Amino acid sequence: MNQELNKFMRLRGMTITELSHASHVKRAYVSHLVHGDRKNPSPKIVNKLARALGVAPEELFPSLYVS
Repeated sequence: MNQELNKFMRLRGMTITELSHASHVKRAYVSHLVHGDRKNPSPKIVNKLARALGVAPEELFPSLYVS
């Protein structure tokens, strides 16, 4: 389970379906990310999700931005 993605979805009161529509990312893909079935989305997907949630991409998937 992606804790950051879940946290920001809860804070915004968004469901997987709502986030999918707002980000233009397929619902199944969002669901896989939320439930931890996919762990390393592309930067393009991260940016779409972050924009829809109103957060910085590195806040949403901090493990992808560790140097």
